Amino acid sequence: MPISRLLGTGYQGAVGAEVEIFNQAIRQSGIFKLQTSWPKPLGGNFELWGRKQTAPKPLSFAAEFLELAAGLAKGPQGLAPLF
Repeated sequence: MPISRLLGTGYQGAVGAEVEIFNQAIRQSGIFKLQTSWPKPLGGNFELWGRKQTAPKPLSFAAEFLELAAGLAKGPQGLAPLF
């Protein structure tokens, strides 16, 4: 099943700064490509971003958890991937 993300531009309403960080990460990752966009009623656009065929497969939760847990052995700097 293809992985897609729906992002918005323009006014986002009452959302936190984390939404903009997430949106920029999707746009700049090189893993997703813009598939289509359409205008929002109050300005800006909705954008549908799909995972590229050539993008690496995402880690399973178990594999990602083990990787993060191993990083915690590094002390405080091991927390960076969590945030």
